[in-house]
Amino acid sequence: MAHERVQILLDPKQRAALARRARQTGRSVSDLVREYVEKGLEAKENKLEALDRIQAHRKQMLERRGGKPVSLDPAQVIREIREERDNEPGSH
Repeated sequence: MAHERVQILLDPKQRAALARRARQTGRSVSDLVREYVEKGLEAKENKLEALDRIQAHRKQMLERRGGKPVSLDPAQVIREIREERDNEPGSH
């Protein structure tokens, strides 16, 4: 795989941590930086894909509800669930 040269600025703590990790693992700092960049890009992509799925799901929900948003109060829902649970036979 061909690599391209880039220049980045690190603070001294970052540079020291990379050098320490490189010594511990027997790898180069450059190799570690490439790995960390790749992992960061993958994580960002995964978050963006999850956000896209959430937005698509929200759109589907709105379409099914004729454009009306869900108007639930989470605190009220929790209170109702607790009340139902407390009123079940054998719950006392």
